[in-house]
Amino acid sequence: FKLITGQINLSHLSGPIMITMTALKLFEQGLGAFLGFMAIISLHMGILNLLPLPGLDGGHWVFQAIEAIRGRPISDAVQTLCVRLSMALGIVFFGHLLANDLSRVLGG
Repeated sequence: FKLITGQINLSHLSGPIMITMTALKLFEQGLGAFLGFMAIISLHMGILNLLPLPGLDGGHWVFQAIEAIRGRPISDAVQTLCVRLSMALGIVFFGHLLANDLSRVLGG
């Protein structure tokens, strides 16, 4: 929500490299800290999966709701286009996260 409303800048987000580095640091602090962090990451991944983007579970629910309202299925071509656009957006987003991580790790 904060990302969409502009309260958080994309440069503040981290990707897989920083998540791994944080997990390693927390593991050194103890198993409880590490498991707590892993639980938070797991919860966040579950919430992300519910976003109404095609290709994710939330997107399938949107398609099903539209089909229920229309009374007929959405064409395969439209569904394919939506999934492709969503995947392209995801690749760009996660590419940006990876670039943020590399910038932090390499000191740039």
